Amino acid sequence: MDARAIAAFAPSGNQCYEGAFHAKGSAMRFLLIAASLIAVSLVAALPAFAQGFTPGQRQEVIGIMRDALRSDPSLLRDALGALQADDTKREQTATQNALARLAGRLVEAADPVAGNPLGDVTIVEFYDTRCPYCRRMMPVTAELLRTDPKVRLVFKDLPILGPASQLESRALLAAQRQGGYFKLQDAVMRAAA
Repeated sequence: MDARAIAAFAPSGNQCYEGAFHAKGSAMRFLLIAASLIAVSLVAALPAFAQGFTPGQRQEVIGIMRDALRSDPSLLRDALGALQADDTKREQTATQNALARLAGRLVEAADPVAGNPLGDVTIVEFYDTRCPYCRRMMPVTAELLRTDPKVRLVFKDLPILGPASQLESRALLAAQRQGGYFKLQDAVMRAAA
């Protein structure tokens, strides 16, 4: 891009430029959004193109971007929304891939299972007996198991909240070997923290 191309869009009193930012209508809004996103992309790539711009040209491009964002701040919100959506999609894909890779090691035969042991949906719940959020989820998961007979709920004790958590986890594992996991779990989770 040469100086003439940048100057054609520069905020220098040019009627075409000013009209674009003050015009109403979806077509002009679309062009404004597209131009702003292109400008944002250009500035993001400025280090790579820095040798092609003079300091004055670089300042002019940044000025154009600032004017566009000031006149329509929703451009930034739209761009950030798209970036967040892309990040969320990437994280979900990574999580799904990790779960697919580790699914065989996630559930062991000795793990306590509530609901339908042959259910077509498996939920693995990592919890600490001392965690207040985990305690609040107990009635929610119980209701899920009551209303959906195809759910298998696998419990994974994760004692991270100190010595009391570790002691309760050991007691639950001992109760599991004796067939009393859920009875003890219910008593421990109902007890005051």
